[in-house]
Amino acid sequence: MLFTWTGNPWVDTGIAVIVAKSGKERIEDLTDSDFDTVVSDGLWLAIANRQLNAFTMVVGINSPLTNTSLNPSMKKENRGKLNHMEDPGLKQYCNLIKELKESVLENSCGTFTCESCGERAATDVLKKYKKEIGRDWFPLAGSIGSDAQMLPAASRTARICSLCLLSIQFLPLGAIIVGGKIACFQSTHMELTQMFVGEIFNETVNRLQLLKIGEKLSAVGQGKGTKESLIMLIKIMGELQQNKRMLELPHHASLNIWLFSNSGQEPDCDVVEIPNEALVFLWDVTRSYRQEIEATLRNEPKRIDFQLLECIKRKSDYYGFYPYRGVKPASKGLFELYHAKILENSAHSLKLAEWLAYQVTSRLAEGDKNDKKFLSQLLKENAYGNKDKTVLGRLKGLIAQIAEDGLFTLDDYTVIFPKEEKVYPLSVRKDAFKWIWFYINHKDINNIKTEGGDTLFTHPLIRSFARDTFNYYQRERGIKYIKRNILDAFKKGEIATSDLQRWFINLSETKDDYTNEAWDDLCRDANGNNITTEVRFQFRLEMANLYRLAMTENKTTEGGVIK
Repeated sequence: MLFTWTGNPWVDTGIAVIVAKSGKERIEDLTDSDFDTVVSDGLWLAIANRQLNAFTMVVGINSPLTNTSLNPSMKKENRGKLNHMEDPGLKQYCNLIKELKESVLENSCGTFTCESCGERAATDVLKKYKKEIGRDWFPLAGSIGSDAQMLPAASRTARICSLCLLSIQFLPLGAIIVGGKIACFQSTHMELTQMFVGEIFNETVNRLQLLKIGEKLSAVGQGKGTKESLIMLIKIMGELQQNKRMLELPHHASLNIWLFSNSGQEPDCDVVEIPNEALVFLWDVTRSYRQEIEATLRNEPKRIDFQLLECIKRKSDYYGFYPYRGVKPASKGLFELYHAKILENSAHSLKLAEWLAYQVTSRLAEGDKNDKKFLSQLLKENAYGNKDKTVLGRLKGLIAQIAEDGLFTLDDYTVIFPKEEKVYPLSVRKDAFKWIWFYINHKDINNIKTEGGDTLFTHPLIRSFARDTFNYYQRERGIKYIKRNILDAFKKGEIATSDLQRWFINLSETKDDYTNEAWDDLCRDANGNNITTEVRFQFRLEMANLYRLAMTENKTTEGGVIK
């Protein structure tokens, strides 16, 4: 008969184990003879499954192989005293495996089609032993006596073919634990699935050979969150690249990780999708940063929320790439690859943050004792998350000084600190503070400012507010007033919300744009509170830029106006 993938992730995992045990690399090469040899009399499978914790996670404790009422040697008081080979349950299990195998090879016909694969005829082999298909034979399948599963069976049990039922018995040998649940891998490129399951199978069998009779084997990845699955995927990709079996990852390739629990009264099933762009990231990482990423994964914390696979799933920042308690940050290449492929941050924004980190580092390193102490604080912790709020304020002050020196503009700021959409009052994403922290912890920081890239938008009133205020005071008081009473006052922390309000009200007397509604949109939250921290900082940056332009272009004569 011709063996093919079914599309059912649990069944296909079991079939992949059968292919791996046969020594073949592709399902297309599996013959009836191979299948017959692999399954044989079922004894090898029975002995292996009895030692696997994953077996009871897949089918529960009511299987004839593990039910203690059918297997006296498994009872606590009989352990080591009775011959397990004489257990009636083990013998019954082996007989069932053999009959399922023969049914597959005979390609038996039946009235109903399998509800798992949709290709073969449903089997009645279990009925000969007065058994119904429940979750002890197929994960999450309800039974006549209990519907506490994903597939209810109030009217009848599920109709499943012999190959699907038999494949489930091989599933534990190719199972890995991800986040406390059994995980099965399904890819649009089935060669990845076969290699992944084959790797798990080989590791499981090697570990089984080291066990004594009666000892139990934890599943691969048990108690380790998600990192083992990624380490194994990277290993497989490395082998594909090294053996040149796959020069590039197919454009359509994606990977689904099916997670399920089949025990107790709370069955569960979930799927984690690793889309093509994430697989491409892992492929590129394997090619260029394999040792580094494997070392990073081995040091991951136990909390799944902070593990790389979960971060890829959520498309969120991965803290394992940042410095932490003496651990060095990731290489710039690995960090930037993750941000490009997973977080979709532009190379321009990252390079601009790196250049800004260079400016901050070089200025503080050349400063006095207090500057060097401040640099030490920035190296240890992200300024935005620092409990000492003065750290963030001082860093922003240094950024403003860089702007006053004509090296950094509001346009640059909006590239790395883009405006948060539909958030009022004005607020920006703070991710770039982490980027600056990351780059400060590298010695080889880029000192050349990159040009180009897309300029993002801030609130449209920021620029006009700063420009109109600058023009007013340049015309009425002169450029020195702006430097002394606005820019220097900002530096000393003397500009408050009341100053912004005063300037705004002053402009409202001559310009139509400065209305109460405009102020609300720019500076007030939903409760009517004035929140102006971000507005004042961006206003300061733009004022610094206008002042520099005025000085450069000699627009210091009374009445000169910035257009």
